[in-house]
Amino acid sequence: MVKICEGTAKFAKDPFGNYVVQHMLQHGRKEDKKRIIAIIQARILEFTQHKCSSNVVDKCFEVATIGEHALALEEERASLTRIVLGEEGDENPPIKSMMFDRFGSHILQHMLEHSRGPEREELISRLKQEEPRLKSSAAGRRLVNSLSGA
Repeated sequence: MVKICEGTAKFAKDPFGNYVVQHMLQHGRKEDKKRIIAIIQARILEFTQHKCSSNVVDKCFEVATIGEHALALEEERASLTRIVLGEEGDENPPIKSMMFDRFGSHILQHMLEHSRGPEREELISRLKQEEPRLKSSAAGRRLVNSLSGA
């Protein structure tokens, strides 16, 4: 288990290894989930824009919201969301790149599903601010459609 957690950055981008990391997130111990989420947080933009690792990022949000250890992972979910949204005054937060990326926009759609309270409101607000630009790309249009149901 420890070796898998240590190899998360490598495995997450692998066409087969990403399934191992997702399995760990779904069925692993709470400590392992926290460790994997911390690794993903450290390189969030890189992982959101890669086909295989974007599935791992999705799984991080899912297990931290509705999984077996969701209550124990609330802070991790909130932290992941804050990292995606960026710090106040950040002119180029990860969300801006993710909106127009086919894998990143998919994660933002899942974040809309899995976010709660003020995090959700902030996410919706940021996406609505960019709505005119979002309509100019296929990935952005899918996000706009998700917003209409939010």
